[in-house]
Amino acid sequence: MPTSDYHAVSDIMGEIQRLSPKTVLDIGVGFGKWGVLCREILDARFGRCRPDDWEASVVGCEVWPVYRNPAWRCYSQVYISKPGHAFPDGYDFGPPGVELVLMIDVLEHFDDNPGREILRKLVAQNKHVIVSVPNGVMEQGETFGNPYEAHKWTFHGTEEFKDYKFKVIHQSVCTVVSIEGNG
Repeated sequence: MPTSDYHAVSDIMGEIQRLSPKTVLDIGVGFGKWGVLCREILDARFGRCRPDDWEASVVGCEVWPVYRNPAWRCYSQVYISKPGHAFPDGYDFGPPGVELVLMIDVLEHFDDNPGREILRKLVAQNKHVIVSVPNGVMEQGETFGNPYEAHKWTFHGTEEFKDYKFKVIHQSVCTVVSIEGNG
């Protein structure tokens, strides 16, 4: 779905505020909630409410262009890119060295091995990654005509993140981890 579980919003926002990144990459923009919230906490709270005044770069990547709506205007740029296809600059998920990558309710849409490789690359190439995944089986097929919405991977707690330096920032319907990157 183009939305994510709202129970984790305050915990994720607290982590974003703690990190205070100047560059954010939101993979799986959906409706655009995280672009709006990042813009609020990284710029608007300092009085930088107009696009000409923004200092943070908040870039998004979305596979389903039908989700485009006015909330997307809070992003510096949104790329439409199918999984496994590169950004126009030749990178799979944007250039390395991004201070914060958000992958909120996205990883479960990949098969497990490609998903693990994507996560490995994101952690290796960027400074911080926040990931939210369903906590346990959460069946979902094609939604709103979008075949990319099907859930292909099931998560059980934090087992998939054991190889990373991470902390749990929220756990209920979804498990949300903040992973320290190497980039």
